[in-house]
Amino acid sequence: MTPVFLTREDEYALAVRWRDHRDVAAMQKIVATHQPLVFGFAHKFRRFKLPTDDMVQEGSIGLMTALNRFDPDLGNRFSTFARWYVIAALQDFILANFSVVKGSTSSKNRMAFFAGQRAVDASMDASIYEDGESWTDRLVDGSDLPDAIAEAVIDGERQSKIIRQALKKLSPRSAAIVKARVMLDEPETLESLGRKYGISKERIRQIEAKGLEDLRKALTSKRRRLAVGA
Repeated sequence: MTPVFLTREDEYALAVRWRDHRDVAAMQKIVATHQPLVFGFAHKFRRFKLPTDDMVQEGSIGLMTALNRFDPDLGNRFSTFARWYVIAALQDFILANFSVVKGSTSSKNRMAFFAGQRAVDASMDASIYEDGESWTDRLVDGSDLPDAIAEAVIDGERQSKIIRQALKKLSPRSAAIVKARVMLDEPETLESLGRKYGISKERIRQIEAKGLEDLRKALTSKRRRLAVGA
């Protein structure tokens, strides 16, 4: 089914109705029209093997956050502004499910998250439609605007800060083992870490598992506090 797209004029009118009058019908129209954006980004994160429904739900939360912060008078298209909030929501969700990130087969993907960089790469613009257009071709009017690029930079810094703060909640040894096992481009083996700390491979595995679980809880707690303060 071909998605329905709003003209710039219609989108502006709806956004003003939501901003100024909290018109629920206008909000629902904008959200429904931009659901393909959420589905598209959720699809690109499928390599982390999280439930699609959960990914879409988290992306929709990001979409709604964007709408609440969107100023139509600045002249930007909502899709350009919203995409970074959708990506941030999905990144936060994946970070909260820390073991899934650890299980990624690509060290570059792991590094992207743990370094606070974008896990979304050129594949985000891979062709989806039969005519060769991508989601962003159809949903974004023109190239990324400066404010949208700034949102991407801010998001990357925020992700990195969350990771650093969460790691500080671990013991020094647990933090070091977690970093060595999942945050390096070439993770250290259980054997090498066992020799370094003078303990068995199984003990290293237990410390890693406990550290990841503690880190996941810290990330989830931080994410919830940020959501409340948004």
